[in-house]
Amino acid sequence: MKQKPVSIAAWSIGNHAVKNTLPALNEAENLFFKGICTRNTEILLNQSRKYGVQAYISMKQMLNDNELDAVYIASPVGIHFEQAKAALQANKHVIVEKSSFETLKQADELIELSKEKDLVLMEAFMYRFHEQFVSLRELIQSKRFGRIRRIIATFGFPHLPVGDIRLNADIAGGSLFDAGAYPISALNQLLPSAKVNFSRQSADNGYKVDTNGLAVLLSEKTEAIGIASWCFGADYKNEIEVWCEDATIIVKRAFSKPPTLETSLEIYKNGSLYSEIKCEPMNHFVAMFEYFVECINSQLIRTNERALLISQMKLMASIRGNKSQCSNYQGFKQEN
Repeated sequence: MKQKPVSIAAWSIGNHAVKNTLPALNEAENLFFKGICTRNTEILLNQSRKYGVQAYISMKQMLNDNELDAVYIASPVGIHFEQAKAALQANKHVIVEKSSFETLKQADELIELSKEKDLVLMEAFMYRFHEQFVSLRELIQSKRFGRIRRIIATFGFPHLPVGDIRLNADIAGGSLFDAGAYPISALNQLLPSAKVNFSRQSADNGYKVDTNGLAVLLSEKTEAIGIASWCFGADYKNEIEVWCEDATIIVKRAFSKPPTLETSLEIYKNGSLYSEIKCEPMNHFVAMFEYFVECINSQLIRTNERALLISQMKLMASIRGNKSQCSNYQGFKQEN
């Protein structure tokens, strides 16, 4: 018997959602894009008409829809907690944009709520589902090139325009929650049991949020080192470098990439290109939403996603200055 598609609504729509995730919600298999909820009336009407979906005029109307199974939350980080909590309390599965929450306390509370309700709570890191990253993870796990000595993950780009929501401190703006979340996420998956050994954040003159940062992680299992760096206000950089005993693996456009781009893993030995693993173009947003459906239908995957989200938030909490986890922090707000 063919499985009934999971119905989903998009909540809070900005440029990222309009460009990337709404088209993916509409395209993903086994997912029924049912509606949109946003306070921006113009976007609400335009996008709901474009996709032929319901325009929810309020949060209450959306969450009281008994035919709605799930919610995709695309708001700024500082609003995620209250929205995700409301959705879970309304018995909706939740996929929430990265970074998922401001604090470890918030994550812990909603992880427990998702367990109590037997619902999915998943962080929307789309790059995880691209063939490029899947191939990298499998290559590392195979130990084909020996032990990992060091991984460097970097994501940064020129300064954002004035007024961009990611520069608004009142809704948890800043480079760590945006650009920094990606390299931290990659190290969280590629380095077993990684802990933050050192971290720092800073802000360029005139900015009220952090604009760049660095974290050094150490794998307790393998003693491999991970270095994550991120920045608002630098030349565009988006890559992962894995230094192994017998080779170095370079992954360009590791995090953000258009669906038409052919990517690869470049493998170097002693400074010369040894081989290249080609990866066909694909839409990693579509793949992410299709995986979200798998989470809904699998208790094991659901449990794994909760564990991944909480491990990510522990690393983020360490970097932000939870002194019980990271005594070397120099930066802004303390963990609440």
